Amino acid sequence: MRRIHVITAALLTIGLIGIAPAFAAKAPPAPSKREIAKAIKAATHSSDLWATINFCNPKNDRKSVGVRAQMPALGFASRLEMTFQLEYWSNNAYLPAPHTRATYTIAKGAVTGLYQFGVQYSYGTPITVIGRVTFTWIRDHKVLGSKTVSTTGHHPSVKDSDPAHYSVSTCSLVA
Repeated sequence: MRRIHVITAALLTIGLIGIAPAFAAKAPPAPSKREIAKAIKAATHSSDLWATINFCNPKNDRKSVGVRAQMPALGFASRLEMTFQLEYWSNNAYLPAPHTRATYTIAKGAVTGLYQFGVQYSYGTPITVIGRVTFTWIRDHKVLGSKTVSTTGHHPSVKDSDPAHYSVSTCSLVA
C-alpha cells in the first residue's frame, strides 16, 4: 500500500510540474518608446535625482571627501548606473581630478524606488573639490537615458553623512 502512495505522489508531482508553466505569471510587456521617453524625462527632472558631498574632512579622516548620489527607478525593469568624477578648482574652473572616475552598477532589474550610493576620495594636499555624477538607465544592453549633475547641498535624505544630514556642494580639503 505504501508503494502505491509513493508512486501516486510522484505521478501527481510530475503532472503538476508539467502544467505549472500554464499558470505561471507572464512577464510584463516591454515598455514602448513613448513610455521610456516619459519615464526618462520624469526621472531626469525629478527632485529625487541628486548628487551631494556627504562628508568633508571628517574627524576620523581629515583628508577625505564623500560624494553620494541618488536616482529613481523608471517604473519598469532597468539597470541603474552611476559614474562618479571628482573635480578640483584650478585657474577659475573645475577640472577632472586624475584617477577619480568610476562607474558602479547600483541595481539590476530595478522597477521602483530610490537608490543611493556613495564613494570616498582621499587627497594629501589642500584643494577645493566638487563631484559630478552621471546617472544612466539601461535596458537590454541599450542606454535609455542619462544625465550628469554636479554636487548640490541641502538634501535631507542623504545617508552615511558625517555629521548626520551633512549635504553640501563643495569641499575644501585641508592638509
